[in-house]
Amino acid sequence: MLLKKLKLSNYRQFSGDHILNLSTTSATNVIVIHGENGAGKTSILNAFKWCLYGKTDFDSGEELLVSESAIFKAALNDRIQVVVELQFEDEGELFAVRRELTYQKTGPLKAETIGKPIVRVDYTEHSASKLAHNPQVRINQILPEEMQPYFFFNGERIEKLAGASNSFEIRNAIKVLMGIEFVERAMKHVSQNVVTRFQKELKGCTKGELQKKAELFDSLNEDHNKLLEDHKVENKNLNELRTEIQSIETELGRIKEAAVIVEERKRLEVEKNSLEGEIKNNNWLVRERLRGQGMLAFSGSIFDKCRTIAHEKKSKGELPSLVRASFIDGLIDSGKCICGLSLSSNPDHVAHLNEYRNSKTTSSDVEDSYLEVVNNLSGLEEKRYQLFGDINSLIESRIRLQSELGKIIGSLDDLSDTILEDIPNAKSYEERRVFLTGCVEDSIKKIGVLEDKLSIISQQITELDQEIKELSKLDTRARLISERIDFAKSCAFGLEKLHAALSKTVRSDISDLFGKTYANVTRKPYSASISDSYTLSVKKTVGTVQTDVLGSTGEKQIASLAFIGSIVAYARKHSVDKSVFIKGGVYPIVMDSPFGALGFQYSQKISQFIPELASQIILMVSPTQWRAEVKAEIERRIEREYSLVYEKVVTAEGEFELSKIVEGYHV
Repeated sequence: MLLKKLKLSNYRQFSGDHILNLSTTSATNVIVIHGENGAGKTSILNAFKWCLYGKTDFDSGEELLVSESAIFKAALNDRIQVVVELQFEDEGELFAVRRELTYQKTGPLKAETIGKPIVRVDYTEHSASKLAHNPQVRINQILPEEMQPYFFFNGERIEKLAGASNSFEIRNAIKVLMGIEFVERAMKHVSQNVVTRFQKELKGCTKGELQKKAELFDSLNEDHNKLLEDHKVENKNLNELRTEIQSIETELGRIKEAAVIVEERKRLEVEKNSLEGEIKNNNWLVRERLRGQGMLAFSGSIFDKCRTIAHEKKSKGELPSLVRASFIDGLIDSGKCICGLSLSSNPDHVAHLNEYRNSKTTSSDVEDSYLEVVNNLSGLEEKRYQLFGDINSLIESRIRLQSELGKIIGSLDDLSDTILEDIPNAKSYEERRVFLTGCVEDSIKKIGVLEDKLSIISQQITELDQEIKELSKLDTRARLISERIDFAKSCAFGLEKLHAALSKTVRSDISDLFGKTYANVTRKPYSASISDSYTLSVKKTVGTVQTDVLGSTGEKQIASLAFIGSIVAYARKHSVDKSVFIKGGVYPIVMDSPFGALGFQYSQKISQFIPELASQIILMVSPTQWRAEVKAEIERRIEREYSLVYEKVVTAEGEFELSKIVEGYHV
């Protein structure tokens, strides 16, 4: 998607028709729009959003899109058309999106909307002109609406992307832009819609016991899907809580009096996590030992009873013994079986006897059987004593680990109390951190309960599914539907594996690209990545300790821009290297006020980086932001410049703002 032209008609403070030629080349890929604060830069940014999606970020909403100057010039009850038209190229085809809204003048500098906005999309396909029958769907196929904040944004606000609780937005951006959400939708469609439809069909064609089980199966699946959704929501909540805690720790680390305490807390947290891992492993070992040999703990008296019974049976000659090999050899030599049949008349009989002789362990007499029983009992007793020894050793180890963990938790509480009581300017941060830590513990418990419920219901579904299969074998139609359900489940499982693999691959690739991009911008020894929980992470290493550096507005803004540049570059790469599953594309970036109140250092870094962000950049700046260091870095990449000339008009009917778009730098 490369922007070609933006046309405004009676839109906001732009009365009449105004045109912005946005065509660029690879060598000069930047369009700069200059304007004082209030001259209309934000209005132009929102013009793109309104034209494409019918939405804006204005506090006043869409009811005040009409130019007050146009209202002033119109007669009472006259109609005024607000039009925004955007022309762009995508994959070699030309598109023209036109959105218009009609107003009627109702009073001095007042107008009301008539009807709803009308959107139209014209495009060429193989040089033939066409009209999109569903224009909004067509636009979203090119650039999904949920992605527009990453391509049309206010630079002063974009640093929020690198703040706490944005992992969901980052994950969604990656999935949507790369097309992974199509696999996710397919997976959900098959696992829920298709399987559910077949299950309802199965329920409808069955009777009696099979119908009851089919109905129960349907109910269990609904409960399972609800639990999965709850589990997903709770995990998202947990990630957001942890991200906010990490952000608070970073802020605390910037407070001089608290910095040493924060570093000590990080060290103790590492030890705490290690001990918790050891305790968890200890519990697992205990469970495994008891699962495999737990019955031996209750078998002490049984061994003595078995010995007594074996001795009595031996004395009476009743102890079972095995057939001796010599006995079978004698039968074969005599040519006569124990049942009286002749062995010479049927060679198969001899073969059967030899097979039995070779496959079965034989014993010489009752004494051998007795000794074997007694030895086995002794071996079991040794295993019982070993079980007790292992369990006691594990319990002692657990007690020691829990004692060490208790001391560390106590030390962590003391550190928290020190911050709360002795460092006033850190108190509010610490109180919030303590509260969030409690929320994390509650969330982990909720997730544990949900996972237990999922495990139980999954087992019930598996068992019930097998029962239904057995019953379905008796009914031809039911058997066919059951086979279809199995096939749909196999497809869903395959899609789930594909989705997981694609998500991991794309996140890892973009994380690597994000790290390289950020390193090129900052030129500091920082390591940047996208974590497994989809948060932007930038760290510096001091000794053996890694510290998060995403604290200042400048660092967050650079990280956010580096992330956007990374996904744009990754999409561009896959637009050339076509992939069956990963969608690619060329995307522009329209950015308002990228420098904000940043100082010289960060402004210069971002200026160097902006032309590399995307194939096309539309940059809107105020005179105070267009400083010498900014201009020096960007001007060689500029295709053309525009200026917004602002005027405040005072009339008998009231005051209104008026802006004109002129080519060149005239501010």
